[in-house]
Amino acid sequence: MNRTNLLTAISLLGSLATSQAAFTLLDDFESYSNGDISSASNWSYDSSAGLVDGQVGGDATNRYLIQKGANTGGANDSHTKFDNNTVLIANNAIGTYFFRAYMTADTHMGTGLSPLTSAAASNHWNDAKPIIRIGNRVGTGANTEIYAYNDTTYSGLASNTTDGHWYNFWVLIDNTDGADSYEVHIQSDTDTNYLSQTQIGPTGLGFRNGTADGDLKSLFFRTAINSADVYFDDLYIDSTSHNLVNPVPEPAVSLLGALGLLGLLRRRR
Repeated sequence: MNRTNLLTAISLLGSLATSQAAFTLLDDFESYSNGDISSASNWSYDSSAGLVDGQVGGDATNRYLIQKGANTGGANDSHTKFDNNTVLIANNAIGTYFFRAYMTADTHMGTGLSPLTSAAASNHWNDAKPIIRIGNRVGTGANTEIYAYNDTTYSGLASNTTDGHWYNFWVLIDNTDGADSYEVHIQSDTDTNYLSQTQIGPTGLGFRNGTADGDLKSLFFRTAINSADVYFDDLYIDSTSHNLVNPVPEPAVSLLGALGLLGLLRRRR
């Protein structure tokens, strides 16, 4: 291998490691047994009906959070909260919230970031700022659409998503005083509409009810009207940048790909 090709391969390895290292894994649920999520560190739930709506599901190959739907054994207005006692995106900073979601049928779920920590999980819906809604309200359209809060109302982002697919979501957040906005990108390995990463909806979606009033410190997940189950997985945060790199698979897998390129360069020598 000549010196130029070697430097190219080394540069690629370094750039892959750096870009994915910018994301911090919050949870991928692989270390938990299936069952009630509240027994896991950093997790709690609050349900109006006293039901266990936040659960871990899956098998030996993949586990994920099941936010139970109100028509599949859960309850309307149930909430699940992640709080690891850190600042996820500081006031006057930008960042990226990455997660994956899978709709089992017609849904009405929400997930977002909140400035709250110790408050009950049920409060986070009212106080969260960037909010992505997986599904639409019953009776107002297809319930597999993607919406986002835009200040005091919802804004439709995508109408051609559907159940039975895992979707990757990148929520690019500007928590700067006076900006308080976000945008959403998605991609799916199985939905042909979104094989390529695509921005859905406008740039500059306004935080729910205005400013964030400080640091964003926790994640919340909420079941609303007559929703089926939604699975959430691979929760990542980049606390310092707008990052459209896919942090899944893990960096080691991507590095193997780069090593394969290095081998190809060697064979072409």
